[in-house]
Amino acid sequence: MTEEAMPAQAAVRRTRRWPYIATIVVLAAGLFAFGAGYVYSTNSAEQWRTTSEETSRDLGSMTADRDSLAQKNTTLTSQLGDTTSKLNDTSSQLNTANDRIRSLANEKAKSGTARPCWPSSWLLRRR
Repeated sequence: MTEEAMPAQAAVRRTRRWPYIATIVVLAAGLFAFGAGYVYSTNSAEQWRTTSEETSRDLGSMTADRDSLAQKNTTLTSQLGDTTSKLNDTSSQLNTANDRIRSLANEKAKSGTARPCWPSSWLLRRR
């Protein structure tokens, strides 16, 4: 081989080598992108799982609170019904007593024995 052939062969080798280097660089970049995507998706899935577990715990807590308040509401509604019933009974008794008082006052007025509770001299002095 001649000395002139040596640089030509080196130039040919360099010309043949760059597609291999470019292929290796592209494959390395693809592998890096794939690895980054895998890490991101794994991390994202773990975050979704953690968020899901927190939400489930919160939902369980809120459900227990709601059930407790529903029970309290039922108890208060029952107490309100009892209190309303007692109030209606008391109102009925009051109305009956008022009717009886009016009846007695009317009877007394008709019989003519009604006298004022306060002496008239006292009423005149008060004015």
